[in-house]
Amino acid sequence: MQKRDYRVLRIAQEIKKGVALILQNEINDPKIGMVTISTVKLSKDLSYAKIYVSFFNAKVSISTGIKRLQLTTSLVRYLLKKFVHLRIIPNIIFIYDHSLCHGKYISNLIDKAINIA
Repeated sequence: MQKRDYRVLRIAQEIKKGVALILQNEINDPKIGMVTISTVKLSKDLSYAKIYVSFFNAKVSISTGIKRLQLTTSLVRYLLKKFVHLRIIPNIIFIYDHSLCHGKYISNLIDKAINIA
């Protein structure tokens, strides 16, 4: 692993921690509900951050939650400046993480296969 790649991974971890704290403590939107950040992927030049999220509120639709998060990106970037000491804070893009739903689907298929056998 190159030194630059290691730096990008470290910064991604710090952004993940900072955004998680901001969403938990600062953003009080009931239409978003409880959000979990699964992954942060940074571009090589650190100008964009794709933040993959999951929602644990059954009342929140995925599209509504993502739209509400996208509306808070400027506030999140402003507050993130306090957590991550970078010269330029990356532009944030929130993306829904389908891996939780996919994992449940695979688990159900395995359970069905075991019950059939």
